[in-house]
Amino acid sequence: MRIVLLGASGNTGREITRLLSPMLAEDDQVVLAGRDRGRLEATAEVVSGPAEVELRQVDATVDSAVRDLVEGAQQVVVTASLPDRVGALAQIVADAGADWIDTLLSSPAKLAALRALEPVLRARGRCFVTDGGFHPGLPAAMVRWAGDQVDELITADVFGGMRIDWRADSLAESTVAEMLTEFGDFDLSTWVDGGTRKLRMSECPKVDFGPPTDRE
Repeated sequence: MRIVLLGASGNTGREITRLLSPMLAEDDQVVLAGRDRGRLEATAEVVSGPAEVELRQVDATVDSAVRDLVEGAQQVVVTASLPDRVGALAQIVADAGADWIDTLLSSPAKLAALRALEPVLRARGRCFVTDGGFHPGLPAAMVRWAGDQVDELITADVFGGMRIDWRADSLAESTVAEMLTEFGDFDLSTWVDGGTRKLRMSECPKVDFGPPTDRE
């Protein structure tokens, strides 16, 4: 299997590489792709297991470079914070005959781009998984799984904590921009007493996550 991690020079790409690499076999290949060669080399240091590792310095905003990158891939993991490029990137990955998973935040623009491609993806038998991060991402999948394990699921409370140093030089400008867009689109509308209204932050329950997050 040839697996391409687009955005492997970032924090999320590095962590996925660390978790994924021990599961790969000797005849598998993992391609770490991103803009920053130095950061790609740092990601390569967390690789364990026998799989072949290739580093590719690629600008994900250039279609021809992405086409060359994903040629022959069976799986593409997108962690690069480029929500405006999702439509173009997804089309390229689909044309290459590969499957897709991304960890981008759940923006309306991203979802609309993937929905527009849905008929093509279904016709080609491609598996495209989006929202693989934490919002709504994996918690949403866990809630759906939990719902299948019980007779009736009425409500599911999901809490999350972020431990991010926004001043750290390890954060790419595109990541900061994606988060700011998410904050702008965030909607606290909820169902309360038989109707929908905006929820005040003071009404949100607090959870003490304890170490290592140390956030409440």
